[in-house]
Amino acid sequence: MSSNLSLPQIIAFLSTVEGFCELPEQDLATLIAPLIGIETFERGQHIIQFGSVGTTLFVLYEGKARVDLPVGEGKMLHFSCDSGTLLGEMSLVSNKPRGADIVAETHVVVLTLDIETFQMLMSNDWRVTKAFASLIGRRLAPKEG
Repeated sequence: MSSNLSLPQIIAFLSTVEGFCELPEQDLATLIAPLIGIETFERGQHIIQFGSVGTTLFVLYEGKARVDLPVGEGKMLHFSCDSGTLLGEMSLVSNKPRGADIVAETHVVVLTLDIETFQMLMSNDWRVTKAFASLIGRRLAPKEG
């Protein structure tokens, strides 16, 4: 897959991604998609490093990535994520350092929003704020079971 994606491809993809799918397609087309960057990572490269400052929101477009999440007492939780997964959003909204390592398991293509753009969208459009507040609430809610 080429990292040259068209605006219609980006809009169609974002309309399926948690946090963005709640937004009207018109907002994706006019507010979000034109501001999206595209980056690639090769197998073994860090997309996010534990403890680093959160400066970018990543949306995994293509490929697989491994999350290495410290869970205390020297233990790590490892899991894979694939297309449609948001990466780094918690650090952007909390202003805390990154809480996990995320490493490309294959060739990876990600869509990106830098922190300034993300914050501008959050402060200027209530629908974006609502969509991401809802997403963060779901992530922080205690799991049943």
